[in-house]
Amino acid sequence: MNPLELFREYWGDAGTLASLGEGHINQTWKVEAADGVWVLQQINRHVFRDPGRVMGNLQQVLAHVRSVPLPELRTTRTGANHVVVNDEWFRVWRFVEGGVVKKQPASLGEAEVAASAFGGFIAALRDLPGTLLPTIQGFHSLDYFYRRYKTLHISSQYDEFITRCLDRSILFRMGMGPIHGDCKFQNVLLSEDGSKVLAILDLDTLMQGHWGFDWGDLVRSAFVAQGAPEKDMYLALLRGFAPHIKLSNEEVFIYAPAYVACTLGVRYLIDHHEGDPWFRVETHGDNLIRAERQFRFAAACEASASEIRRWVESEMKR
Repeated sequence: MNPLELFREYWGDAGTLASLGEGHINQTWKVEAADGVWVLQQINRHVFRDPGRVMGNLQQVLAHVRSVPLPELRTTRTGANHVVVNDEWFRVWRFVEGGVVKKQPASLGEAEVAASAFGGFIAALRDLPGTLLPTIQGFHSLDYFYRRYKTLHISSQYDEFITRCLDRSILFRMGMGPIHGDCKFQNVLLSEDGSKVLAILDLDTLMQGHWGFDWGDLVRSAFVAQGAPEKDMYLALLRGFAPHIKLSNEEVFIYAPAYVACTLGVRYLIDHHEGDPWFRVETHGDNLIRAERQFRFAAACEASASEIRRWVESEMKR
């Protein structure tokens, strides 16, 4: 059954279907239908081994969070939040009209408004009833992926740097709670003028974690293309995000971006070694390029740690 036929059978009449987005994980299509525009997604079973956990976490959060804009999940003709066909899981979201996705902020205003949305989302999850289940084993743990890295007998020019990053793991062992889990900048849908967030996207990695993972990923995604953090944009992100966080350790603000980038770099190296089963590539070797980009950014953060500390301390005193 092709995706358009699947939509018609389980959700409703539809006219056209086209691929949507540039994500590396789930397969996503835009569906034009008589009753609106929708987003059909197939959950990646290699990445998310238990899609039931993904959908359970998602349903729990969508029912709880009201203060931050989230996408609307469409139920099937029978009221289910997903369908399973040939052991593949599918779901449908309402398409948000007029939204813009960007890989990096184009202005200080965009940076602050996106960071505030993510910070507000974490704050809204603090009183979430129950506990979110892990959807990817060890997802934010450099220790976990480094053990896999060593088991596979991978070695690279970054080994010494990875070992130094491992020492930072202690910063993230206390203060766990529900987080977004994939807090890169392109996971907010902005209005066309960049003045507000229309929706926070990609909620598959909702799980328990440290807020520093979300902060680190947000900063990493904002600067990784240019290779190093820049003061004014960094402070705009900090002004948006920090007021929502119950601060326990300023060190997390300083070191989380490098830690998250290093973790992702190790994951890219593992994926390359295993034949790219996790992150989609056009050519084998793409994940090596991605890994190098992450390590270059992480190293730049490490080299600038004293300067970043001054930025953070100055902003926190305001």
